[in-house]
This record gives sequence, C-alpha cells and structure tokens, in this order.
Amino acid sequence: MSKKKLFIAVTAALCIAVVATYVLVTTNRPKLLWKYKTDSIITSSPVVDNDTVYFGGWDERFYALDRLTGAERWTIKVSGPVVSSPVMKYSILFFGCTFGDFYAVNARSGEVLWKFETGAEQLFSPAVSGDALFFQSSAGDVYALEVATGRKLFDLERGKWLPDTLSVSDGVLYVAGLDNCLYALDPSTGEALWKLPLERYVSTFAVAKDGIVYFGGFSSVFAVKIDTLAVKWEFTDFFSNSTGPSTAPVISGDTIIFGGDDNYCYALDIETGRLKWKYYAGETLSSMPINTIPAVLNGVVYFGSYYHHLFAVKLKNGGLKWQFETGGVVNSSPAIADGVIYFGSGDGYFYALDLQ
Repeated sequence: MSKKKLFIAVTAALCIAVVATYVLVTTNRPKLLWKYKTDSIITSSPVVDNDTVYFGGWDERFYALDRLTGAERWTIKVSGPVVSSPVMKYSILFFGCTFGDFYAVNARSGEVLWKFETGAEQLFSPAVSGDALFFQSSAGDVYALEVATGRKLFDLERGKWLPDTLSVSDGVLYVAGLDNCLYALDPSTGEALWKLPLERYVSTFAVAKDGIVYFGGFSSVFAVKIDTLAVKWEFTDFFSNSTGPSTAPVISGDTIIFGGDDNYCYALDIETGRLKWKYYAGETLSSMPINTIPAVLNGVVYFGSYYHHLFAVKLKNGGLKWQFETGGVVNSSPAIADGVIYFGSGDGYFYALDLQ
C-alpha cells in the first residue's frame, strides 16, 4: 500500500460517459509465475531487491521470498499486523506495525536491528532521505529517526498533521497540516521551508518534479509552482459524489496518473492538467476507491481494485490490456522487476505474474 488508505465505501451511480473507447476482449494475459499463501490478508506493497521480494502481512509476519520461485528465504514474527509498505536503505528494511512498533530489519537475514515504540498504530509507509527515516503514526504525528540506530532525530509538533500525507521528493519533506496547508520542510531539521494554504484539506502525499509539486486534495488534484507557490493547474472533473483522488499521483513522461475514490483510474496531461483518459475499474453500482498507487512500465499502467482484480491499461489511451482476478481485494500496490509484477491480495496470497 504504497502509502496506503483503508477502504471506505462510497455509494455512487455508475457513470456511463467515458473518455476513451475500451477494448472488451483482453489480450496478452500474464502468466502466473507463482503464488505464496499467508495466513491473512495482504495490503502491504512489496519491495524488490536483487533476487528477493519483501512484504508484510496482517498475520503479524514479515516475509522474504525468492522472487523467481516464491520459495521462502525467511519470515519473522512482529508485534502486530503489517498494513503499510516497507522501504529499504543500506540493505535494511523499515516498516511499522499496527500495535505501534517501528522495525529496522536486516534484509539478508531477517535479524531485527532495532525497534522504535510509538504507542500509536503504524498504518502508513515511511520515507527515507539520506541517513534519516521519516514516518507518521495513525494520529498523524511525524517522526524522524536515524537510519542506522533508530535514534530519534526530531519529531514535529503533535496534533497538527494530517495522516498519510508524508513524503520525501526532490530532497524535501512534504506533509499536510490539519490547517488545510501543504508544508515543505527541511528533512535535516524539520524546519518549514514554506507552506501553501488551501481552501480544503490535502488528501494524498506530494510528488515533486522539475520545480512543480503535485498532490491531491478534496475533489481536486493540484500542480503548484514551488518557486512562487502559484497554482499551475487544478483538476476537478471527478464523478459528482466523489471526494477526489484516493492515491498519490505517479508521473510517467508527460502524464500524471492516480486513482480516484469513484473507482476510476485517471491520466492527465502533466503540463495542462487536461484529462487524457479515465478507466472505470468497477463492476457494480457500489463504487469503491482505487487505493493502490499505480505502477507504470513500457507504456502500461498497472493497478488493483476493490473488485479483486489487477488491471493493466494502456498508458496512451486507457484501453484495457488485461485484468487478472484474485480471490480478494487488491489493496497492495504492485512492484515490477525484470518483467515480473508482484502484489498481494485480500485472499491471503502473494502473486508473481510474468508479463513477458
């Protein structure tokens, strides 16, 4: 999950207007390379490094599997369900548990190097900048720890920050405040570089590129010039009952892609914010958010859905390439390495699909 949200049901009528014409017959379906059974649902998004894929489960375990065969390299028992996604730095895996502990684990051996106790649920994915690790608790509190030791470098004023909005992009720490502002902070000190007031709350973490920062807000996606804090464009063309984006944006060339809580995957022109296409991933009149951050490779966008599928759609026009059905909600953002896509499902299985 990539930075992941828990699913919230949104009742909506099915929108029959579409931007592109979609092919109903899927082509080039992927081959199931292997799948691995755990004892509970999987929402944690994987990390792939060399010949190993890593992820956490709701069964209070963290897994390292051979990425080619699915064979278990090691697993460790932790203090609670692992809902969020890990990050890796210096061959160390960092992740949190719902019971409040934050772990640093040797990626080769599974040895716990240090553990930091917060007393609050850890539901969101961490970020790394240099030798510092950043994460938020379920209450939104922000912590900065030393990567090697787990020593606390600083924390930010408590009760001020919106949960699941922390990111590090282009060397800047971004986090949203409960005051409807997006903050840019110095990651070495936590001091504010600037803040951007908005009319409504920020709903996703931010991604910066070429002097522009992109992020989601209530019923909007924004592109803001960092030097002047002027809004370059704002996209608001969501389904009528939608509260807007449900995932952070992903940039691929001249396109910005994100999931919406109306069960559409959206693609916008990065310069203008104009809608290029949107793909409806729902199967009933009960619309649910797309909560997996899309992955893009070789002109194809991959994302999961509430309705048990992993989708592959064409980046150029939003046409369906294929869909792969699992036995549960796909709330694990996919990772791709060497032509294989990895993700977990609510059916308790972790999947590896051969895209070649």
